[in-house]
Amino acid sequence: MRANVAMAMMWVSFSLSASPDIEFTSQEQLQSKVMTIGPNAKEMSTIWKITEDEWRRYAVLMKGEAKYHWSHLDPVFVLGLNAKSPHERSRFAAIYARQEYTRTAQLLAFNNEYLKQMERLYGNEPLMDLSQITPSASANNAFPKLTIRDAQYGDKVILFVKDECVQCDRLYKKIATIPLIGISRNVFFVGDYADEDIIKWGRRMNITPEIVQGGIITLNHDRGEYDAYGKPTLPNAFIYRAGNVYQLDD
Repeated sequence: MRANVAMAMMWVSFSLSASPDIEFTSQEQLQSKVMTIGPNAKEMSTIWKITEDEWRRYAVLMKGEAKYHWSHLDPVFVLGLNAKSPHERSRFAAIYARQEYTRTAQLLAFNNEYLKQMERLYGNEPLMDLSQITPSASANNAFPKLTIRDAQYGDKVILFVKDECVQCDRLYKKIATIPLIGISRNVFFVGDYADEDIIKWGRRMNITPEIVQGGIITLNHDRGEYDAYGKPTLPNAFIYRAGNVYQLDD
């Protein structure tokens, strides 16, 4: 069953879906290929809306220490982190903001259509099979570990929280900063909470109705998920990826 929570005159659907078995090229893989083939600076600078010199600077950065720290970030973000002046940092931030706005709008539009098609094709059929979670692993919290940086397109981040919990708020905010799009954050409230309590928490975390409508974040009553994951200490977070479960390790 899906649990619905009204938020700002909209319904937040309880929907956790396993990502389809599709191979995606990660940002790190793409950048690796870029560095290998030696792309045309003019072409790449046009794609990222930067100058040719700035692209060359990025390429130099990614051949050094930066590749160990920022291989998962796009060129504009890396250049912004390594800006030479406040003015330059502001310029890169503006470029990045425009690019993220466009990417997010595209993602929301596609995700809205995806949710419609899922509803049309599968209706109320469960989208996350809790039986795939082995009792021995959940009982002993023996899931394999991943970090937030390991999150990939199509992942479902599952976060168990309770209200009035500073650590829960802190962990959510950390998860919300994942720079990759295409990753849903699914928050489950463990305990007896009214819809209004969950709505207030969402507002406090600056969760907008648009993000909820797009399925990027879902706010859910616990309906057995907490037990299936072995009743971990709160707060706790997991990644659900193509039927496999991983525990997020700070």
